[in-house]
Amino acid sequence: MRNLEFKDQLHEYAEWREKLIQAIEMYQEWRTRYKLSDAHSTDTLLNILNGLQNDRVTLAFAAEFSRGKTELINALFFAETGVRLLPSLLDVQPCVLQKYFMTLKVAIFDC
Repeated sequence: MRNLEFKDQLHEYAEWREKLIQAIEMYQEWRTRYKLSDAHSTDTLLNILNGLQNDRVTLAFAAEFSRGKTELINALFFAETGVRLLPSLLDVQPCVLQKYFMTLKVAIFDC
């Protein structure tokens, strides 16, 4: 297995997801063209498509107060910017980051 960086793995996953969505949509069109669709299977395909289109990655970081959780997040997701985008004293609130071709939900908890 190749040793890819996290952002490269997320990019490959996003590309795979988009190709899968296209394939399912083409399959739906084929079924409709040849009158092979029924309500149950159409609903199932629409639910699959909805899940793929609204896909999220959720990461949770938990540690004692002042143990570097925010610094780790800054290093993982924003190292290439050279700027600390998340402040060190972040409220214990989940935040959503639009990064790497998908939405990452990051929750930071002090224990």
